[in-house]
Amino acid sequence: MAPTDRLPVVQGLLIAGEDSQFFRLTWADSPDSAYAGTPDPILLTDVALTVSGPGGTQPLVPLGSGIFTIILPILPDSTYQLSGTIAGAAISATTRVPGAFIVAQPAADTVVITEATDCADFPDCHIPIDLSATGATRITIEVRDSSNTILQVIEPVAGDTVLTLIPFKNFTRLYFYALDANAAAFVYTEEPASSVTGGYGLFGSALLVRKGLRWQ
Repeated sequence: MAPTDRLPVVQGLLIAGEDSQFFRLTWADSPDSAYAGTPDPILLTDVALTVSGPGGTQPLVPLGSGIFTIILPILPDSTYQLSGTIAGAAISATTRVPGAFIVAQPAADTVVITEATDCADFPDCHIPIDLSATGATRITIEVRDSSNTILQVIEPVAGDTVLTLIPFKNFTRLYFYALDANAAAFVYTEEPASSVTGGYGLFGSALLVRKGLRWQ
């Protein structure tokens, strides 16, 4: 984009089964500008976007500075469209939600780490994993603390049977994601690939399995 053009940046990941979906809408820094280090939020009055799919159509509703939400059922194996305008310019994108995601191992809702056995290979701890997804491009695992801060991101590859954790006792949650092609291309590439026409950014989808993590 030319330095005089304002480029809208859209970031939205639809999570199947969640009560609400969230979007961050900001203006990109132009190539000739000084880096501010803080996002430049797009104002409510500039946003006229909707998300549509099997559950209907919902407009993006503002929550705060550049943060918007929708309340729309997100179903596996379904297609959703983002459409409308930002500052009068047409914006569009499409995502196909993965069809299924099975976390066969670890099977329990709370994963118990027994330090004497699971962490014998210092400085790492190991637990078995068995993951399978249909219609997903990538699987990723986030390790979080009790405040939901992401402390470790693990990217298993096909055939992995062991999950390696850093032995930090403040790890209390595991989030397993099966990501569509849009999310995989935007988040996990050296140069993020945009899935948004008329702007830049991510309109993607994922299936999510949450598990607790307990150390003993």
